[in-house]
Amino acid sequence: MWQLSSAYIEEGISETHETNRAPLSFSAQLYVEHSPAAVWSCFSNLARWEEWSPICRGCRLTHPGELRLGSVLEIRLKVVGLILTVPARVVQFDPPESITWRGEKFRIRASHTYRFIPHNQGTMLCNNETLSGARFPFTGLITAWYRIGKVSSESLQCLERELRRAKLRTGR
Repeated sequence: MWQLSSAYIEEGISETHETNRAPLSFSAQLYVEHSPAAVWSCFSNLARWEEWSPICRGCRLTHPGELRLGSVLEIRLKVVGLILTVPARVVQFDPPESITWRGEKFRIRASHTYRFIPHNQGTMLCNNETLSGARFPFTGLITAWYRIGKVSSESLQCLERELRRAKLRTGR
């Protein structure tokens, strides 16, 4: 656990072995002094993801409209120096508390959940990602990339910085 000004963060990485492939699970938590509604308002603005996310280089809905259950996101990610575009379908949608999407690229399936849990006067941000289908040696490379880059916790820290900037812009 690291101390941040008005926040704290916890990061976890685990591997479980099912069949001959190891699903990888990455998670982080961060407390912020913003309401879940304020967090959701910032987070759900897909056009701004590239401004605060450490790996997102763009995100948009594949069909115009509002973010909702069943929406398909087109997420451009920078992963170990490469730009990948991953389509992901929103499979769980409960604003302002949580969202989960699932996508697949190169036979690696990903499930990504963000939860925004009311806690004290703020919100506990929870970032959970599970990857399955990766084969050796890619499992080790993926795990090393998440650990070295602190990808899960860095995402939450960057979201917290964006929340502070948004508060300065709007005064709320």
